[in-house]
Amino acid sequence: MARMLALLASAALAVLTGCSGIDHATLDGVKGMPDDSSLSDRAGTMHAGIALDCTPRVWTDNTFGGTSEQKDGIDVQSSNDAVLRVAHVTSDSRVVVWAVEPGEANLTVTYQGQTALVTHVRVLDQPQ
Repeated sequence: MARMLALLASAALAVLTGCSGIDHATLDGVKGMPDDSSLSDRAGTMHAGIALDCTPRVWTDNTFGGTSEQKDGIDVQSSNDAVLRVAHVTSDSRVVVWAVEPGEANLTVTYQGQTALVTHVRVLDQPQ
């Protein structure tokens, strides 16, 4: 019974707030890097020692049509901190992504615990 009430409350909240699921997400503001490293919403290749900042952005579908950009409840994590680390900038919504050592990791953007974007990143040695 308690579980049923919790489900009904969640559904009612979704209707009242107009959110019915994640529409899309992006890593905004990724700029050129000093070498040939790159990072996009789909994939990335970075050299060890390179760091960049970006702003994760998530849009949700509205119950009554359209989308809305969300500002809170967004998180970014690395699947392998030994290869790729993420630090949240406390003064705004940016994150710093740092390629630590060669290997592979997934950079995952979530909104309220739901996966919004997964970007596979390869970290290579610095070119000689």
